[in-house]
Amino acid sequence: MGTTWKAVSAVQTRPGLGTSLTFSETAVEPGDLRYEVHSHNALTVIFKGGDRQPMTLAPDGKHLKVPFKKAEYVYELANP
Repeated sequence: MGTTWKAVSAVQTRPGLGTSLTFSETAVEPGDLRYEVHSHNALTVIFKGGDRQPMTLAPDGKHLKVPFKKAEYVYELANP
């Protein structure tokens, strides 16, 4: 929480997520989406309709990997 992430490629972002994601204590913005943390490197974003998107923090701690429909989208830590 308290971090902002920018899409590595603004052209290719996971549908439903913006090019920038900010995690507060209770939500992901934009969109006021809920999220659940499962471990130090895994979380799930929960969309308003109930869809769930797993995300994994890369070992370098600076990249969030977002697998979706046979593709992988990557967000980079914007505020280290």
